[in-house]
Amino acid sequence: MTKKILIVIISILLVFSGCSSLQPASDSAMHQEYASSDGGSERGESETFGLKVIKSGSMTIEVNSIDQSINEIRVFLDEMHGEVTYLHQYTGDRAHYANLTIRIPSESFDNLQSSLVSIGNVLNRTTSTTDVTEEYIDLEARRKVLEDKKEAYTDLLAKAITVEEILQVERELERVVYEIESNIGRMNFIENQVAMSTINLSIREKAITEFQGVNFLDRIRYALRDGFNSMLNFAVNFIIVIIWLIPFAPFIVLLYFLLKKLRSLFKKRKNLRNEKNKN
Repeated sequence: MTKKILIVIISILLVFSGCSSLQPASDSAMHQEYASSDGGSERGESETFGLKVIKSGSMTIEVNSIDQSINEIRVFLDEMHGEVTYLHQYTGDRAHYANLTIRIPSESFDNLQSSLVSIGNVLNRTTSTTDVTEEYIDLEARRKVLEDKKEAYTDLLAKAITVEEILQVERELERVVYEIESNIGRMNFIENQVAMSTINLSIREKAITEFQGVNFLDRIRYALRDGFNSMLNFAVNFIIVIIWLIPFAPFIVLLYFLLKKLRSLFKKRKNLRNEKNKN
């Protein structure tokens, strides 16, 4: 009985592997048929599932106010049933910045990009589309093959008698089930990416100079203030350096006297040499 079970398993594998090996030729034939006529099973499957296109984009916008712009974006998303999945705000050189990742229904992708143009000055804008229809059709075909294989192993498991036979069929069945779940997971991921588009949005606030809108006298006052602050910072840093050097003061003093002593010795030797030269 074990040999029979093994033979049946091998037969199942050969049958389905044979189907897989014939798939490329079948695909080629379908492509040729589609090229020669407007019909064809491939186009029929595309029409059955619909085109699977993933849309994505990125934008960089300069705005007057980060907080106000984010509020406007949230209003747009509420109207279009989108959401912000990531938000990071930070402050740079006299300006505020924000990075957002937006998920929006694909049918509202173009409308949202058009709405975002209204919140500020668009510095950069990119849009990309990826057609995954063929991959989705291949995954669906693969799923059907795996479902048939699962059904065959399930029937075979019901006919198994010995423990060895049962374990052998269960191993194959578990492998097929894992492949089915992995296949379905990938299909669900594609469907999610097709249904919900992604926009990576970078917002930066217009840099406002300190003297913007300030009269001449105030500018002089600010310049004096900055100069005084710079001098004060220099004095504070100088004091810090002195305090940092205090532990090294004995070594510095010792080095000073050592250098002074050496200088004195060199000077005496030089004088002795000069006197000898005169004599």
